[in-house]
Amino acid sequence: MALKQLLITSLVLCYLIQYVACFCNVTCTTDYMTSLNCSCSGTVPSSPILLEAECRDFDGQVNDSCEITPSQSWCIIQPEDFYMYISSDTTCTARVKHTGKEDKMKTDDSTDWKLYQLVKPQHPVNVQVTENIDSYNITWQMDENTYLDKLFMYRVRIRTKHYLKDPVYYPVREDRRYQVLNNLTLQPGTDYVANVQASVNPVSNYQGPWSEWSSTVEWRTTEGDDKFWWQWPVLLTIVPCLILCCLCYLFKILWPKRLHLMNYSPSPEDFFKPLYHTYGGDFKKWVGPVFIFSELDPLGEKNTYTDDD
Repeated sequence: MALKQLLITSLVLCYLIQYVACFCNVTCTTDYMTSLNCSCSGTVPSSPILLEAECRDFDGQVNDSCEITPSQSWCIIQPEDFYMYISSDTTCTARVKHTGKEDKMKTDDSTDWKLYQLVKPQHPVNVQVTENIDSYNITWQMDENTYLDKLFMYRVRIRTKHYLKDPVYYPVREDRRYQVLNNLTLQPGTDYVANVQASVNPVSNYQGPWSEWSSTVEWRTTEGDDKFWWQWPVLLTIVPCLILCCLCYLFKILWPKRLHLMNYSPSPEDFFKPLYHTYGGDFKKWVGPVFIFSELDPLGEKNTYTDDD
């Protein structure tokens, strides 16, 4: 009895496996220039399957196919003159076909999408690192694409060569193909690697996933003792400027006070206050008694003695 149940279970599993092996959920992206990249995200097929794609707009249509194998669940379709049918109105359809009973081709799955909604750019190329006085400049390039010119954004990944720390990501939200790294954000005497991803900018109405990562570029930061050699010229420039600014500030504050002292004329108001407050404005009382000239003159005394004689 147990053996019979085991045989029945095995037959059911074999049937299900055969059915599932034919199932394939198709998804496609485009570089919006020359090709479609389609993949089968369902169960890995046990035998090669054929994937057909057709893209059309108001002017016509183009189609082509590729083969998905058990060892590779994706394939690239490059229809002839594909660039001529690229527009915001282009609609694509992908179909998966497999060999059924009696070697007849059967369609398992199909999917439709707007071409501009699944744009996956080619990855950046020619990634380089240039050392500057106090920073490192990472630059890259993109393959020419007339439809997506100036419509990319990027993501730069920085990590140590031996993965000692988690990677750091620098978003570049415009079509600027460089990223500056300050020396202070990196460890001295350490090996670093960097690579870059690209995607279409959402503000451009295009949509889609990030590209594959570019090839990596490696460099080694300068040692700690040599890291600050560049600061001496900077200090020799900044310090005199600071001193000059301080002198100008002091001159601005002190010079008006000096001019005020140079042009100062004392007011007689304080000197004449007793004249009005104490003597009521009587100038004679304020200056004191008046001496008669004849009483003090020796000649007056001489004349008096002469008269007595």
